[in-house]
Amino acid sequence: MKSFLLLILSLMTGIEASDEVEVTVCKKGQVEFTCKYPETNKNYQVIKVAVPKGPPVPISRNNVREKVGKYSLYHDTQHKSLRVSIKSIRRSDIGEYKCQFFKQPNSKPAINEIEIEDEDRRCPEPFTHTAYTTAKTTIACGHGALKSNLFCKDNGFFCEDILSTESSRKSNGRFTLTNTAGGFTVSIRDVSLQDAGVYWCGKKSTHRTSTSRVLHTKVHLDVKTSRTTTPSIIPSTSEHSTATSVCSTPSTTAMSLDTSWLTAVIAAVVCVVVLVLVVILVVVYKRNEVGVED
Repeated sequence: MKSFLLLILSLMTGIEASDEVEVTVCKKGQVEFTCKYPETNKNYQVIKVAVPKGPPVPISRNNVREKVGKYSLYHDTQHKSLRVSIKSIRRSDIGEYKCQFFKQPNSKPAINEIEIEDEDRRCPEPFTHTAYTTAKTTIACGHGALKSNLFCKDNGFFCEDILSTESSRKSNGRFTLTNTAGGFTVSIRDVSLQDAGVYWCGKKSTHRTSTSRVLHTKVHLDVKTSRTTTPSIIPSTSEHSTATSVCSTPSTTAMSLDTSWLTAVIAAVVCVVVLVLVVILVVVYKRNEVGVED
């Protein structure tokens, strides 16, 4: 009924008809939506995003990521779409958004509408997950089992897809996604320092005129140097050095013992020789003394 009323309104006002997409978000989360060109064979000179509060946000550059206030924007002329990201959802962000596409600056726009609705509850609390280089780690994403779950990495503007449950491929390089009863998990093998950063668990919806992604769980991945032991080559070297030291100690001791024994023998011989000389001198002295008396 609502779509029918929009069609009647568009015919009355001259504004091209649009389909409205409803997206439910939780507080403190993040939402992204991509509006497709109303007519893919057309070029649009002016593109704006009408927001619930405040003036429309204009797109000033093509194929360049830009920030206007709390909004991240990207007009992708190759894929003929406009991407919008809203971070840290608040009550003031709830409402109707319109992607407005103008063929001419003063022409009537074609509109894609996205209704952001409040789920009336907070998102799961952000958490920090610690991993170690060269090891494997697993991140758990709860928030219910859905067919459209996704896992992405925040690049400062948008959250770039890594894996989703919609995809037929549940593995992407070193990342593997596994469904669970309460949500899903993502395993990362051979963790590197470059994997550190902010990730999001979320859900995705695809519509005829737009695609939306609700990101509900923020994960800070902290990567530390591996806790594994020192490579085996180092203990081998140490053991070899220790063995050499142990083996060399008896040799040194043996040499010391040999030297002491030789010194003792020499000392004993010297003492004997001196004693013999003393005895000889005493005998000679006595004989000479007797000869004098005679």
